[in-house]
Amino acid sequence: MTTSCLHYFSEIGFLKEKPIALKLLKNVSEILSADNVAYCLMFGTLLGKLRHDDFIPWDDDIDIIIFDVEKFESLCIKKLKKIGYTTLIDRRLIKNSDSSSSEEKWLHCGYRIYPDDGFPIPGQKWKFPWVGVWEPAYTGDDFTLAPEKNIYQKSNFFPLQTVQFQGFPVLIPVDSPKVLTSYFKTDNWMEFCVPPDLNHREYKKTHAPLSYLPVAEVMAYLSDLET
Repeated sequence: MTTSCLHYFSEIGFLKEKPIALKLLKNVSEILSADNVAYCLMFGTLLGKLRHDDFIPWDDDIDIIIFDVEKFESLCIKKLKKIGYTTLIDRRLIKNSDSSSSEEKWLHCGYRIYPDDGFPIPGQKWKFPWVGVWEPAYTGDDFTLAPEKNIYQKSNFFPLQTVQFQGFPVLIPVDSPKVLTSYFKTDNWMEFCVPPDLNHREYKKTHAPLSYLPVAEVMAYLSDLET
């Protein structure tokens, strides 16, 4: 493993903004739970809980699924605004769409929740850090999370489980290992990791090479940087 590859892990993360990110997740979780809106951690945030009992050190966004979208829209968005958070619809341009209509090239993927006093992101309407809200699209008991194509089974998520995340309660899938294995297409996600491919602080690609590195070696590298 080369230092030129390892440096990608030290350049991405919440860094000094980690307290802001934790407060954001805590406040969002409290409001969702108070209104009985079913949600859970997902993607890198879920992996962070299972593997690090924290955010992944080189992760710099927060991912959750909200299952009760209508209840979230009617009850939670206004409450979030009252405590300083804006909720923005997440619409993404699907560049390889076959449609000739420009409107149909845009896909509703969910929402982004960010602090009003967050850090501006060049060229974007939202601010850093933010919570990415993924909205499930169901086919029977299965669902996808647009624009992702992976198919998830509802039975691997419910009943949702309450766990502690850095001192406050959050919800995770009942079979989180199976969910992560389905997403990563491998069951070695506790032992291996890949360099971050997106800098969410600036919302641009890192151009890091795709390589599977031992988590223990990456953590040792980051620890050495702190000494």
